[in-house]
Amino acid sequence: MVYLIIIVVIAVVCACVVITWFDAKCDKKEEIWSILQKVDKTDPKKRQRNEYDAWFAAHVEDFAKSKKLMGYIGGYGYLEDAFWENIKDPDKNSQLQKNIIRARSEEYSNLLYNFTQKYQLLPEVKTWLKLNRLKHWSAYNWCKKAYSDF
Repeated sequence: MVYLIIIVVIAVVCACVVITWFDAKCDKKEEIWSILQKVDKTDPKKRQRNEYDAWFAAHVEDFAKSKKLMGYIGGYGYLEDAFWENIKDPDKNSQLQKNIIRARSEEYSNLLYNFTQKYQLLPEVKTWLKLNRLKHWSAYNWCKKAYSDF
């Protein structure tokens, strides 16, 4: 009986930890999303810099983890330019590469285009894209054109 109570208590504590972790992660994504929408999307050469410019540069690694955020950034040329200026090692980041592919559509096509102009997809991402080519046919077709070894 004592063991049963201990097991139940441990299960409840584990469930609370998981729920708290998940809520905190969701809250962070929502916070990033709400601030990202406030970032100035106009030409940085023709406007005064503000606190959102520094915030954007500090969070590019967070953006790379989300298809939604990458898609949003890809819809604004100046944001995308700032993203490429600040991201570290995009040619080594499989999560970023997959999210660029996932965000690919007519609206966000420049992300993948600009990536393929400078970098190669990782071999595991190429394999993943080939396996998921029906789901991501637009990106698959683009990569077939962009890479001779695809």
